[in-house]
Amino acid sequence: MKLGKYVSGFAILILLLFSFAVPAITHIGVQVAEAKKKEKKPTVEISEKTLYAGHDSFKIHIKHLDKKAKVTYSSSNKSVAAVSKKGEIKPVSAGHAIITVTIKQKNKLYISKILVTVKIPYIKITNAPAEMKAGTFYKLKAETYGTRKAELTWYTSDSSIAYIDSKSGELYAMTAGTVKVTVKDSKSGIKATVTIKIKGTAYTPPTGSDKAVYLSGLDLSKEYGMYYKTKKEEYIETTRFILFIDDGVEIPVNVIYVIDHIMNLIESKTGLRFYTGKQYGANWFTMESEIEEIFDTGANLKKIIKDDRVCIVVSQQNWRTYAFSYQGIMLQPQDIKLWDGNEHAMIHELLHVLEFRNGCPLGQVLQEGFATYYTMLITKEDTVLNGYYDGYSRLSGFEYKITEDNAEAVFNEITSGWNAYLLGFRMINYIMETYGSQAYQNMHNKLSVKFDYPSVKDVAAALKSELSKDFFRAFARWYKKNYERFGDINTTALEEWQITNGLLQKYYGSKKEVVVPNTVTMISYEAFMNNTTLENIILPWNLEAIFYCAFYGCSNLKEITIPDNVTHIGNNAFMGCSNLKRAALPKGITCIDEGTFMQCYSLENISIPEGVTDIKSYAFAYCRSFTSIILPKTIKRIGERAFSNCSNLKSIIIPDSVESIGNNAFLECSPDFTIFGNKGSYAEAYAKENNIKFVEIRY
Repeated sequence: MKLGKYVSGFAILILLLFSFAVPAITHIGVQVAEAKKKEKKPTVEISEKTLYAGHDSFKIHIKHLDKKAKVTYSSSNKSVAAVSKKGEIKPVSAGHAIITVTIKQKNKLYISKILVTVKIPYIKITNAPAEMKAGTFYKLKAETYGTRKAELTWYTSDSSIAYIDSKSGELYAMTAGTVKVTVKDSKSGIKATVTIKIKGTAYTPPTGSDKAVYLSGLDLSKEYGMYYKTKKEEYIETTRFILFIDDGVEIPVNVIYVIDHIMNLIESKTGLRFYTGKQYGANWFTMESEIEEIFDTGANLKKIIKDDRVCIVVSQQNWRTYAFSYQGIMLQPQDIKLWDGNEHAMIHELLHVLEFRNGCPLGQVLQEGFATYYTMLITKEDTVLNGYYDGYSRLSGFEYKITEDNAEAVFNEITSGWNAYLLGFRMINYIMETYGSQAYQNMHNKLSVKFDYPSVKDVAAALKSELSKDFFRAFARWYKKNYERFGDINTTALEEWQITNGLLQKYYGSKKEVVVPNTVTMISYEAFMNNTTLENIILPWNLEAIFYCAFYGCSNLKEITIPDNVTHIGNNAFMGCSNLKRAALPKGITCIDEGTFMQCYSLENISIPEGVTDIKSYAFAYCRSFTSIILPKTIKRIGERAFSNCSNLKSIIIPDSVESIGNNAFLECSPDFTIFGNKGSYAEAYAKENNIKFVEIRY
């Protein structure tokens, strides 16, 4: 009985243990099965890949790769695509190659193939039209394949048929013809070209004439009196020109007749025509952006420019009168009114437009000489405008030494500024009197076929090859006989300094260190202009005035201290002094004139003295070394683009006294440029209006 009892108990115990063990064994079996089920074979993520020769390599990625797995790579054609031990595919040249990936993992072998296609990097113009109508715009787009941070530049095979903006790719169809449009990556040199047919013709003058016929815009036919004052921004459109007028400007009621009369005079006297069907060089300079910037309604006004009619812009904002390439001219209000002795201004600038439309630009010397010479002839014979431009009296006092040995060097040196006008007037007189207008035009035509923008030396070479191989020596001999006719002195006898009654008219020396004589109280315009040897200069304590362009282009001038007695510094006085690092301004000045320190790239900082009320247009433009500026509390006005393109200028403190800030005064400054000023000030309002960061301070 006892044994049976024990056996029975033991049996029960075995049954209980078995009941617990079976689920455990079952669970272990499930885990093993699931582990086997979860095991995945290593897989190469791609089966084909396109790469570009010379561009980035590609790293092969493998899924489910065990850490202990062994992977090897091989290429069927290493001259097309090579592969490293780490699985980086390097594109070499155009073609196809098979990359084999061999994986040994857990005693199993896996092999995958990747088809690699290597292409040559290329650019594709994606939206080129087959045809365009003359007078229309179209913005082209391009995609790059296999290039790194491409820098695209657009150009056309013939800019007289179609012009394209080199950066934006906006194409303007000008006249009938076929043109090739090319986009090029300046880094890699890769380019793409498409051919576009331009249908129709651009502006065609009325049959037998290109005189103005009124089309649309401001209608002055019902106005009485001599002048009409605009109440808003207006335009007058004729078949020959388009006149854009700012608000508040007085214009002659017969303005269409006046402009047409001037254009007739110019064509008659020069033998050239404004409408030629083709413009040479400078075709990428157009007036649309200027119109949009000057006029509040500029976005609409610029749409009127659909062809190559002459554009004439009259605005209160123009601080000077000038020709804007072949397309037109910018005038001040007194110029269109033909008053204050400005009857010649429109003639002079339209002559520039005429020369642009009949050939490439020849540099400021000959261009200004041409315009001034014909302005004098036209106004002398005209009986309508009642004004005469006397070039001999207005352009007197040329101070450069002209000898047979240095005449060509002087021509090469004087490339801008007032002296370019003076020299140009003398040279054109010589050319017209010696060779005649037709010989000059023939030379111009030949240069225009060869160049868009000839250099000064190219022009000098043409003068010698087309007019006379002894041109410059002969000009020097002629000038020596005629200098008094132009109101000049005998410059062949000048010494290092030319000083008259305290006025330093010209420095002819070539020293690096210059001490200006104590007898000098004023420095004349262009006295040191383009003196590239000058590095340091000491000015006399009793100096009172520095006139415009006095140190223009003194590219090696390093520093200058202007005595406190100086009360006037003219416009562009230090423009282009690219190595000027320090300039101490006098306490007596009240105005920093237009372009005074423009393009002084190395100027690190400047202390603007109390008492200055005006900083005018472009005064410090392109001073790239500026980082911060503090304006004096006496400042009232900051001109247009006064600090534009100061790319490192991060901050400026503007006082409450500032009443106006011109357009784009801080254009292209540092990306984090900030205006500091008092809350509620004009500076704060200007900053908000122009999306410039403003920080409130007490100043």
